[in-house]
Amino acid sequence: MKLSSMPLRLAFSAVILVIGLAGGSAFGQTTTPDQNTPDSQTQPAAASQPAPAAPINRPLIESLEKITIGMPYAEVKKVLGKPDVEDDRGGYFTPTKTHSIQIGLDSEKKVRTIASMFTDGDKQAPSIAEVLGTDASAETGDVYKIERYDNAGIWIAYSRTNSKDKPMTVITMRKVE
Repeated sequence: MKLSSMPLRLAFSAVILVIGLAGGSAFGQTTTPDQNTPDSQTQPAAASQPAPAAPINRPLIESLEKITIGMPYAEVKKVLGKPDVEDDRGGYFTPTKTHSIQIGLDSEKKVRTIASMFTDGDKQAPSIAEVLGTDASAETGDVYKIERYDNAGIWIAYSRTNSKDKPMTVITMRKVE
């Protein structure tokens, strides 16, 4: 049986193309790219290497004032004491005259928002580095940063005003909905 010359030419062309793509010549000789050519700078195909796992974005803190997202409100009151003001949506606590905490509740009376407020330059206010891992100490003005932690189901915001009259720091943690 005689092979047709057309399919044979196509097969031979395909073999030459594959060998050429593999970095060799059609005659099995390997070529060495010149150091200055763009081909010598190429990396192996990404498909041949496993993709690195995406880093998990976890918060540095998982609670504010020993209160966590999802905590039942009855437990919050055990930790913070009697609220100054409360209703079905949450409570407001003042541990000191320069520090207050506001708790927001969901429909099941579990914590969905925690806001810790420090006024008059309260020295007990955590730094942005302690809360979000970012250092803003070199900044002399107001600071606001928010980070979303989808793996933990929360976001955390840090706000600091550097007003000379009434400096204030507010740290807010909220359930992602």
